[in-house]
Amino acid sequence: MDMLCRHCGEPWDHDELHNGYGPYKVMGERFRKLGCNAFDTDNNEPCDRGVVNGGGVLRQALARTIAMQELSPYPEEWCEE
Repeated sequence: MDMLCRHCGEPWDHDELHNGYGPYKVMGERFRKLGCNAFDTDNNEPCDRGVVNGGGVLRQALARTIAMQELSPYPEEWCEE
């Protein structure tokens, strides 16, 4: 299942949180704050890429992602199916 970067909309496989350089919970919190940059150990700044091309459908999915990341601390609930 994919979760979207809240900054640019890039999809990431949820399982990537298990492959990060920290525990799942820590990686989930990093992803919530930093988006794509959560997996870059040298970068603690939020993703600054522009929104990936996808039009209105992506923007709706991105809005849902942002809302879910604000409402839930559980990364598995942020996924788009």
